[in-house]
Parts: sequence; C-alpha cells; structure tokens
Amino acid sequence: MDDTQLALGAQAGSEDDFAELYRRYRAGVRARIHRLGGKLVDADELTQQTFCRAWQARARFDPAKGTYLNWLLKVAQNLTLSALKRQGKEPQYCDLEQAEETGRCVSKDEPEHDHERRVIQERMRSLVCRLAPKLREPVILYFLKEMTITEVSRVLGRPVSTVWDQLLTGERQMREWLAVEGVHKSADLVA
Repeated sequence: MDDTQLALGAQAGSEDDFAELYRRYRAGVRARIHRLGGKLVDADELTQQTFCRAWQARARFDPAKGTYLNWLLKVAQNLTLSALKRQGKEPQYCDLEQAEETGRCVSKDEPEHDHERRVIQERMRSLVCRLAPKLREPVILYFLKEMTITEVSRVLGRPVSTVWDQLLTGERQMREWLAVEGVHKSADLVA
C-alpha cells in the first residue's frame, strides 16, 4: 500500500495503517529531529511526540497538499522548533548527507563510524535481551524481523493495540536503561 492509502486508512481509524507509517518513517523522523536539534533535544522523545501528534491530527492530512512524509516531517520540525524555543536555543543544521544516528555529523567513510555502529548495535542487542519476554518478543519480531504490527499480533496471538503498547513500552524501557548509563541513543540505532 502506498503512503496516501495508509494515511487515509489511519484517518478512518486504522491502527494497523498508522503502525505501518510509523514503521516506515520512524527513523527518518528521528533523523530530521536530530538534524535540527542535535544534542539540545531528546530526539527519541520528540519522535514519539511527533507520531502521537500525527495520530491526533490525522484528519488534517490532505493528500492534495503534498505527501504524507512531508506532512509528518513538518509536524516533527514544528515540535522540534518549539522545544528549542522553550529552551531559548537556535536550531542547528547538519549536512543532510553527513547526519548520522551516532549523535554527530560524520562521514560514512570514517573508520571510526563502523566501529561506533558495531558497538551501538551490540549494546542494543544486550538491551533487547534484558527486556521481559512479553516485551522482548514483539520488539524482536517488529524491529529485527521487520514484521508488521498485524503480523506480530497474529504470531503472538495478542491484540494489535497490546502489541503497539508493548513495543512502545519496550522502546521506552531501553531508553531509560541507556539514560541511566549516560547514553542517549535508542533502539532506532539498530538498523
């Protein structure tokens, strides 16, 4: 299904269609937020807020005015700029080709990038293993096996709304563990 069909389905109340849009664009939204706010904002928190706002305002999306992705990125940009304004900070703009999820602009050709990425991926795997089984299963199926929320729901025999809640709870739990350890990366880094 294309984005417009999914967005129209979400407007009609389809959680599955909205979950698919979330799966498709979560990383891109986070990257846009990070490019604007860098270390001045919590990109993971603003990503969640963006999708919450998009769900609440889903009736406002008009395919005649542009793509769903552009509308979603505008929501993310507005939330990020508001957060920066509350802090009295200015947005920072990284070169789009160099913005990386490691928390800084870095060339993909830098050898340290590969090493950092491997370290982060290993850390994410260990965090997933720490999750309670009821949270771990949907996280693995959705993020690592790239199943849709509907597929995860069927495989686990759980309602879609339960799977959605468990994914959000699992992601939040891993962010909390990372914050305690002084790291500010999310499960989005496992790509």
